[in-house]
Amino acid sequence: IKANSSDGPVTISQSEPLSIAINLNAAGNTDNADWWVLGNTPMGWYRFAVPGGWGPGISVTHQGPLFDLASYTVLNATGLPLGDYTFYFGVDTVMNGSLDLGQMTYDSVNVSIANAASAVGTWSMNYDWDCDGNDGNTTWYINSNGTFTTSSSYSGTWTQVGDQVTLVYTSGTTYTGTINPAADSMSGTMISHLSATGCWTANRTTPDMQSFPVKGSPDSAGN
Repeated sequence: IKANSSDGPVTISQSEPLSIAINLNAAGNTDNADWWVLGNTPMGWYRFAVPGGWGPGISVTHQGPLFDLASYTVLNATGLPLGDYTFYFGVDTVMNGSLDLGQMTYDSVNVSIANAASAVGTWSMNYDWDCDGNDGNTTWYINSNGTFTTSSSYSGTWTQVGDQVTLVYTSGTTYTGTINPAADSMSGTMISHLSATGCWTANRTTPDMQSFPVKGSPDSAGN
């Protein structure tokens, strides 16, 4: 079982899509079995039924012989409630509609759905006009009052809606992108005031404590 094509754990924001897919290699085994797809969610247990889809509670998904199952999507959703989820896929060869853990083979994947993080802070940003691998770097200083400045002496305004961040330079050049839930990176595309396009990535930086003078010590000018 995979979440967004990953074995997990996976962390996404509430505005990002979540896909849960299962697959099975039966290795030639055709025994009758109970098939289970379950989710332990902030709202309680949910089960996936064939037919019927998702519903509350714990009950068998399907009953029948084992067979090789190629990747099959059981959930495509956006906007699920915040919190931690564990999704399970398993089979047990006692086909009685009950969870027989002693006969169960299963896999699970953990998913956390978090609030979008704030972009306020200091970011090391790599930009690549034409997305051709020839990139440059600057530092963004994103302020809580809706303005930003850069280490290259540029400035502008910025907005954030959910995990979507937009920075508009005074020239009109606009950077748009997505911040990850852990708030330590973001990426996106940009368009200049002359209609050139490119792509960018940014990582949050932590100030070097050595850059702060010790209280009471003189600076380079003796002050």
